[in-house]
Amino acid sequence: MNDFEELKNSDVSGDALLMMDALENSFGLSMPTAGEVRDGEVVATSKNEVLVDIGAKSEAIIRGNEIDDLDDTGKEALTVGKTVRVFVVDPEDSQGNIIVSYTKALEEKDWIEAADLMDKQDVYEGKVIGFNRGGLIVRVGQLRGFIPTSQLSPARNVR
Repeated sequence: MNDFEELKNSDVSGDALLMMDALENSFGLSMPTAGEVRDGEVVATSKNEVLVDIGAKSEAIIRGNEIDDLDDTGKEALTVGKTVRVFVVDPEDSQGNIIVSYTKALEEKDWIEAADLMDKQDVYEGKVIGFNRGGLIVRVGQLRGFIPTSQLSPARNVR
């Protein structure tokens, strides 16, 4: 729980809460919540982290281990001055940092697109990245999709 939420849950008077809300709004700041997806601007990069301004009290951090796992296109998206979409993992860790994830935001977008394809009963064309006895594995953005053998035409059966 962040400092602002702690104050809201404490015995602070209603007037003080209104003042805190006004301060937060006047500076254009809004505290993120876990699971929220936000757009932000990359303000600094290093090998260990990327700092992103998401309109909160401090910059959010994308940790280095996530950056290491990105391909060249993903790393290029995380250059200073670029706008990126991030997923709030922890609105305030033990050191007061806002921890966000670039890849989780991409995955969230891919899940929305997959649900949209399913709702529309639309066809998705993708690259097969693997197979097993039960069917094929395809890449759907950052996600892995599974196509059961029963959904394949007999001409492409992989048994």
